Amino acid sequence: MSITFDELCGYFSKNIKSQYLNKKYEFLLLDAKMLTNNQNFFENNIVYIGKTSMLKKKFKDIKDTNLILINDNNLSIKDFFLNDLNIIEIKDSEDIFEIYNLTRDFFISNIEIEHYTAALFKSYIVGKGLFNIVKVASDILNNPVIVMDLSYKILAYSNIRDITDDIWIDNIKNGYCSYDFIVEVKKIKSVQDGKKFDEPYEVICNKSPILKLISKIKINNKHVGNVILLECKRPIIKRDKEILKLTSEIVAEEMKKNVFYRNTKNVVYEDFIYDVLEGNLNERDVIKERMKSANIKLGKKLLVLIFDISKYNPSDRCCGYLRDTFNSLFPSKSSVYYNDNIVIINDNNISNFSEEFIERVEQFLILNKIYLGVSREFSDIMECRKYYLQAAKAVKFKDAIGDGSPIIFYSDIQIYDILSSAYEHMEYKDFCNPILIKLKEYDKLNNTELYKTLFIYLKNNQSIQKSSKELFIHRNTMRARLQKINELTNLDYSNVDSVCSIYLAYKVNSYYNNIIDR
Repeated sequence: MSITFDELCGYFSKNIKSQYLNKKYEFLLLDAKMLTNNQNFFENNIVYIGKTSMLKKKFKDIKDTNLILINDNNLSIKDFFLNDLNIIEIKDSEDIFEIYNLTRDFFISNIEIEHYTAALFKSYIVGKGLFNIVKVASDILNNPVIVMDLSYKILAYSNIRDITDDIWIDNIKNGYCSYDFIVEVKKIKSVQDGKKFDEPYEVICNKSPILKLISKIKINNKHVGNVILLECKRPIIKRDKEILKLTSEIVAEEMKKNVFYRNTKNVVYEDFIYDVLEGNLNERDVIKERMKSANIKLGKKLLVLIFDISKYNPSDRCCGYLRDTFNSLFPSKSSVYYNDNIVIINDNNISNFSEEFIERVEQFLILNKIYLGVSREFSDIMECRKYYLQAAKAVKFKDAIGDGSPIIFYSDIQIYDILSSAYEHMEYKDFCNPILIKLKEYDKLNNTELYKTLFIYLKNNQSIQKSSKELFIHRNTMRARLQKINELTNLDYSNVDSVCSIYLAYKVNSYYNNIIDR
């Protein structure tokens, strides 16, 4: 791995008396050699180490050369060399052989880092996941490595048998850090200071005395987690910072494969909701601990809201428009990007939504070609996935309702959910009600809308006023249509079973026409 002369200057910053840099070229250095008394040829990718007393006047003509010199004869280096050379003048008190050894160590270290870099990139390319990357990093660093997100959930870790810290052993076994642990960590000054910068930083705390080296994981310049190196097997050395930073960058690339992390904003909240939606949290104590550590508080009446953005066109919108609009409509709720939809866990009773608010939401949805699926109300966050699936079904069966509304409640489409489950075991003709067949035939011959009229009438609980309003006809026209339906079918509206059978037949017909036949 080649290094620059500037990097050498930084490496010897404490030993330098003065330095002179070639302003025309920046040579990449491959190795170091000792100066000899009979030296008459210089390679521009080698740094030569020696004493000024070894130089002769003929060296005034050398160019494109890199030198580390101890001025043992009070030579005016600047005047001696007429050409623009790269020269580090080391303090007189330094040992030339020690300087040579340090230079060689620097080159060897860079060669090793190049080897480790290749190994880490290979661990990513082979596609074996986060745990494989962490294992390779741990083997290179010869210490345990842990990856966690900002909610202090453990995402991956190396061999737990290498960890000598009981607290971290417990954290790994639990899969997350406890609330008490998080509170203590946030009080540590080195953690507070380290968060301000992108470079890896060291942490020691009283309850966990071993040294920790922490490197941020950033996706799209957003801090989403940390890679932690524990000083358990050997002391942490200087080059570990560079290797750990590279590890965190490769971990970030691996995490980018997960759409959740690519689109995340409030990671602490969103990661919890992601796990809830996935059904990953099955123990009530774990959920309580996660909510407490992330400072998440939910009400007693919950709803899952799914915004289907598959038809949304962002081309004429400013960056962040959707996120900003959701934050405006639901200011106390964080939206998460999940399964290509935007999901919100709402903890307000839906009856508390004003008509004005619902109109605002509908206008936004219609304007942007977005559909909103709403689950039934629930109270137990452990059942969140069940109700997420309800909201997803509401979006799926939006066409079955056919009323054009962008907001679909699961309660309105539940019958279609049931029908979809029974689809393989049912025949459409078995649900074809003779009354509806007769009305369809009459409509076709007479260009009327008796079939639709009866459906709207039953849907509105046999209210003439509501039905006529929905059909945009006069109440007398509605009455005339109902009278004609009675003449054709002799339907008894007071017979609950008969009415229910007809209404179910309508739903089955809608399901087949709008879902199955598409």
